[in-house]
Amino acid sequence: MKSIKVLAIDGGGIRGIIPAVILGELQSRQAAPLYTAFDLIAGTSTGGIIALGIGTRCKDGGPYSPSDLVDMYVENGPAIFKKNPLTPELQVLGPKYSPDALEATLARFFRIPSSSPLSLLC
Repeated sequence: MKSIKVLAIDGGGIRGIIPAVILGELQSRQAAPLYTAFDLIAGTSTGGIIALGIGTRCKDGGPYSPSDLVDMYVENGPAIFKKNPLTPELQVLGPKYSPDALEATLARFFRIPSSSPLSLLC
């Protein structure tokens, strides 16, 4: 019976840097892109963004490297996960963070046109 290799990447906000660093080490140990080593790649929240990044064709027709994803979080994390003094109270009524910075970062990174936020062009 053939085995199915699944990569599941947990969420965790800015801590998404940790699985991206680990995936970078895995990438350095194999000659092919990470997506070729797995039959299914999935994630939750930040893990889903990483899964999309390593399986997309948005970077010059190929996937982003884990180090590209680390760079994305390092450069954009402070804006994406920006807290204000009312964050604890606001998260009772809605999301913990404003989606604006995340949406803008993902639109740039994955080349999503502002006129059509649900369709990927890559």
